[in-house]
Amino acid sequence: KVKSHSCGSPPGGGGGRAAMDLATLISTVRAQVPAQPATNSADGTPSGSMGISGAMGGADLSPTDQAALLQNPAVAYQIAQNPLLAASLLQHARAAASMVACTPSIDPDVQDLADHYGLDERITKQLDDEMKKRPVTFEGDLLALWDILKDARSPTGLLHVKIAEMQANTFIGQPTMDKDVKELQRKYKLDDQATRKLAEVLQRRTETREQDIELLHRHLETSNKPSARVMMVLGKLKPEDPLPEADKRIAPGSYLDKLEREKERKDNDRDRRRDRRSRDRDRRSRSRDRRRSRSRDRDRRR
Repeated sequence: KVKSHSCGSPPGGGGGRAAMDLATLISTVRAQVPAQPATNSADGTPSGSMGISGAMGGADLSPTDQAALLQNPAVAYQIAQNPLLAASLLQHARAAASMVACTPSIDPDVQDLADHYGLDERITKQLDDEMKKRPVTFEGDLLALWDILKDARSPTGLLHVKIAEMQANTFIGQPTMDKDVKELQRKYKLDDQATRKLAEVLQRRTETREQDIELLHRHLETSNKPSARVMMVLGKLKPEDPLPEADKRIAPGSYLDKLEREKERKDNDRDRRRDRRSRDRDRRSRSRDRRRSRSRDRDRRR
């Protein structure tokens, strides 16, 4: 993925002359020199053209470059009148061609990402520079950036964070989604961005992983916005920093709140069933009492 760019020697430099694009030279000459009427000599040659080669000798022009300039009779006339014109025009044209040749291009895959998310030229160049330093993980890192930015409120702001991680060598392209991460995602219904952040942090914090997972459960079970809590707790956490203590207050709609409500519902259902059974027993008891009372009344009448 890393592209190399070779630049020619500067105009007038000692090392070989940069290859000149004749079309560029001609268009540059025509743009800078106003058309002049060309008069022909008796043999049909543009007036003044006999001395052009000698006039352009100081510019160190090849025959091909001279022919390119002489294609326009008006240009040939101007060069014949001003011997320094050829050297000046060719120097400017070579400088422009050299600048174009020496400008590194943005990788097409990086440019696709930038176009999709509307990134400006500055951050696109920063991303391209960092990605070209990571040829081994280039494709995986780029795929990860597509996933990371797809749900971002501010793709440019989040990309600044990811570029800083690349510069600090802490960026993880495709984090491992192990059973602990999947369990946290399932249990607390985390979104993709929070799940990815969780996996990245746990993958870096191998020494405190078990304690971190236990503390994360405490954070998430009391929160009614667990995905936002993950990003808040882990967003600016440094690898050496401990996780903050969890809030013990149970927010309405949190995991623990739902458990408690479910437990209350089951308890209420159990109480209602108990009351129903009790009422049923009472009815059966009263019914038996009424039958016994009627039986005693019949015995008396006999």
